[in-house]
Amino acid sequence: MESRAPAVVAVVVTTGPGPGLEATLASLADQDYPEMSLLVVANGATDEVNARVAAVAPHAFVKVLEENHGFGAACNEAALMVEGTAFFLFCHDDVRLDSDTVHVMVEAAFRANAGVVTPKVVAYDDPLVLVHVGQTCDRFGVVQERIQPGEI
Repeated sequence: MESRAPAVVAVVVTTGPGPGLEATLASLADQDYPEMSLLVVANGATDEVNARVAAVAPHAFVKVLEENHGFGAACNEAALMVEGTAFFLFCHDDVRLDSDTVHVMVEAAFRANAGVVTPKVVAYDDPLVLVHVGQTCDRFGVVQERIQPGEI
């Protein structure tokens, strides 16, 4: 039986787009995961995003939305456009990923039989400062962060 890596679609939502778009796209293009596609959703942005994406990630798909209805709506639009993927990776245009991030997250999803996995998020300028390591909630559904502000 042939064993293939499950398909992942990385969705980058950009509004503006911000100055970090090229760094985000470069980090996604550098992933060591073999079955990953890249979709950029320009949320209410101008067509300038096409040239910026093509310069860094020429194989990426770009969808320009006429109006900005928010990050969640852009992610929903992307999910409606894609068929046959096992996983989505939703990102904003201001993240940088280590080259093995997608590989590690897919492995974690299979190991834990999880529907949702999140990476450890560190500060953009200082990778020693934790920003987010996932969430949990109490019995009333109130979200609880797992770290304290500024935690190393």
